[in-house]
Amino acid sequence: MAKITKIWAREILDSRGIPTVEAACQLDSKQVTVSSVPAGASIGTHEALELRDSDNPRYLGKGVLTAVNNVNSILGPAVVGMDPANQIAVDGKLNKIDGTQNKSKYGANAILAISVAVTKAGAISSGRDLYIWINMLAQQQGIKPALKMPVPLFNMINGGLHGA
Repeated sequence: MAKITKIWAREILDSRGIPTVEAACQLDSKQVTVSSVPAGASIGTHEALELRDSDNPRYLGKGVLTAVNNVNSILGPAVVGMDPANQIAVDGKLNKIDGTQNKSKYGANAILAISVAVTKAGAISSGRDLYIWINMLAQQQGIKPALKMPVPLFNMINGGLHGA
């Protein structure tokens, strides 16, 4: 059974130049996975809260240093020692630590960045391709998706802010 030995994060810029959280997960095998969680251009009223440094003029208040600190000092250390193949336990622990319905205490961007990095680590530790691993996780939750050939999606074609 693989173990998570370290989780850390940093602030990066997404394709629109907006700060976002990038998290990394290191396993006891020394393998490292990375995940970033850029925000969409529009946000629904029922979405989990993306934590921004709104009181800081840096990046017009859109920085994510608080969320990054939450990964580095609270959330990441909490999952060290856990098995990356047990996604339900990792996500459950992250959700329990935050304790809010909309992830407003530590930020959905911090929690999601860790969760996706751990998902990738789980795939590596199980020796499976990521798409197979995600399909297996879905099946564990009673979701029976049929595997299909991926269909490319291009934001330039879809429009939105990327198309401008």
